[in-house]
Amino acid sequence: AIVEGQALTIRSPADAKRAGLALVTEDRKRDGLVLDAGVDFNLALPVMKRLAATVFVSRKAEKDLAERQIQSLGIRTRGPRQAAGTLSGGNQQKVVLGKWLETHPRVLLLDEPTRGIDVGAKAEIYRLIEDLKQRGIAVVLASSELPELMALSDRILVLREGQPTALLDKSEFSPDLIMDYASPGSAVQEALRTGPWNVSEKIA
Repeated sequence: AIVEGQALTIRSPADAKRAGLALVTEDRKRDGLVLDAGVDFNLALPVMKRLAATVFVSRKAEKDLAERQIQSLGIRTRGPRQAAGTLSGGNQQKVVLGKWLETHPRVLLLDEPTRGIDVGAKAEIYRLIEDLKQRGIAVVLASSELPELMALSDRILVLREGQPTALLDKSEFSPDLIMDYASPGSAVQEALRTGPWNVSEKIA
């Protein structure tokens, strides 16, 4: 991986975190949250060392962090101690986003960020993603919803059976073109015919 011109060697989640990478997983209930724990604990989880005054986490620091993210992201909750598993799907997703934003990521990887949430919550998540882009965070979005990809992306990398077939700028977006590059037996964009190294060159 290359971030801001620097080649990174990622061997573990800890390496990725130190490099400024953060991942919002596809399955927030299984991989993104501790459902029985409070919103405050979940938001603080990736930065516990930062919140520790000695060997113990500062309860005040954890509470302040939670209240800041609850207000900033518009998380609807009865309070910081409410169990994350009792929140609506959209608010659970905001908690997952909030906990990784506390790590001040350079690159935020979003895997199906609006799966299983209602239309109103989707619109809020879309606004949050646009805000993150404006703040200079590089957002890499994987989604099975083509309208979502086209609305949120500046560029779309199309894959077919794990191999890149096209890298399209926003002015080139069209459902038919994207689906054509994604379909078995269809064309491969000329710039990508010689292999995946051209993807890095075009993205840069």
